[in-house]
Amino acid sequence: MHVEKVLNRSEIPLQCIFNCSHVGDCGPDVTWWRDELDFTVDRKNAIEYLASSGGWYREELNDADDIELAERVLWMACADFRQGEDALFLEG
Repeated sequence: MHVEKVLNRSEIPLQCIFNCSHVGDCGPDVTWWRDELDFTVDRKNAIEYLASSGGWYREELNDADDIELAERVLWMACADFRQGEDALFLEG
């Protein structure tokens, strides 16, 4: 699954949402689900989205590889979806 600009909650399995948004370290679960879903993101849009979240510095994101960016987006999407959001928008 490749995300260019928008990721809808209905595109992500419910079990993924719960596995990737629990308390504690979600890293292994996010990695497993990224592989399972073949989850990729548009690099430019992911960097813009993640930088605007305030969780990472732009330089850090520019240095991240595509897998790291995809995992960060998936993790944030699952947290948002678990809280009731219906979509994640990567476009500016």
